[in-house]
Amino acid sequence: MGIKDKTYKIIFYGKAGSGMQLLARLFVNQILKTYKDINISYYFDYDSTVRGGDTLAYITTNIKNKIKEFVFRKCDLLISFEEEFPKKIKPVFVIGNIDTKNAHKIDFRRISLEKFKTQLYANMIVLGYLCAKFKINITIKLDKINKSAFKLGYSLYK
Repeated sequence: MGIKDKTYKIIFYGKAGSGMQLLARLFVNQILKTYKDINISYYFDYDSTVRGGDTLAYITTNIKNKIKEFVFRKCDLLISFEEEFPKKIKPVFVIGNIDTKNAHKIDFRRISLEKFKTQLYANMIVLGYLCAKFKINITIKLDKINKSAFKLGYSLYK
């Protein structure tokens, strides 16, 4: 099912740093380049804590109507590298390293470490996975290793 087939509420969740924010920005950018007629909202929320604070990116897509809700608790999809997430978030489906009944547990950091000897390419693996899931074209130019990580993520979606 593509991103244009229904309204999606997606949350990217991480701890301290800008990794999830970067991933969310890349994802939104690719959606907008693939689908010109889609409404999308994109909002960041982060703790003011320097280390260990929560980072959340809220994305809502809608093909027909104006988007009325920019921050939400119930989401269709939660993407996270963390092993747990805030209790206030109520995801329908989870992608990442989380053990919960509605999760597709994929440890993207471990996959990156095994394949590339570093966790640095986990975001690109996730981006590939999401582009496959939502039928989104990749339009950014990638160097050889990022392209390899993207393709690996794309192949993980079944």
